[in-house]
Amino acid sequence: MKRFIFVLAALFATAAQASTFSIPYPCEGGGSRTLNGDWDATTGAITWTMTLNNCRPDTGDSTTMNGTITASGQFLNVGGNSYNANLQDTTSITLSGGTTGNLQCSRSLSGTWDIATRTATNVKITLNNCNITASQSLNADIVELIGSIPLW
Repeated sequence: MKRFIFVLAALFATAAQASTFSIPYPCEGGGSRTLNGDWDATTGAITWTMTLNNCRPDTGDSTTMNGTITASGQFLNVGGNSYNANLQDTTSITLSGGTTGNLQCSRSLSGTWDIATRTATNVKITLNNCNITASQSLNADIVELIGSIPLW
């Protein structure tokens, strides 16, 4: 979610008081993801849904992701290029290909993002009720396997 904070901040830096948005955001390995939502610049209230359609995390990965991430909370400009975020999201993604399974998770994220320097400070991410069920075929040792488990 942190990567999308910078996308949102750049988009909203020139937005009017209230904005409905639709942002196509290509997946590195193919497929697509689209971020649709509403944001009120005055209050910072934001809601969005990201839809993943055969999204592959990178070009060397045969795993595809389909599903949604829905989020709501506050994304408020606190001066210049800085935004405070306090967001909650719910993930429901099905994996297929190299990794198969499901990811169901709720997260809370807070912190301050500066779009000019692309830095985040005081970031806190809390995972709640996360369930990952997956099977993965790898020619790797256990250390590589554990390091490859995605925590979106």
